[in-house]
Amino acid sequence: MGVIFYLSSLPPKVKLGSFDFPIHVLEFFPLGILTVLFLKELNLRNPFLFSFIFSILYAISDEIHQTFIPGRNASVKDVIADCVGILIGLYIVKKWQR
Repeated sequence: MGVIFYLSSLPPKVKLGSFDFPIHVLEFFPLGILTVLFLKELNLRNPFLFSFIFSILYAISDEIHQTFIPGRNASVKDVIADCVGILIGLYIVKKWQR
């Protein structure tokens, strides 16, 4: 989460264009993996659901944070890309457990 916050705090140096979506996916799929593994260690009843909810809330807060950074803005498309990354991370953990 610290890495995501740091990267979101940097003013953009170049326009990423179509590379923006995969970068968001790559940023957030480790968050999905790490949060679900952490929550599983706490023996929560549904760690995948709680991980998904927590990670989405973090993605939304990240977009809000970006509105305070010159040259950045919030985007629903970015939150969707973040959710895709989170879901990929959760899927990897689910498949790995089998």
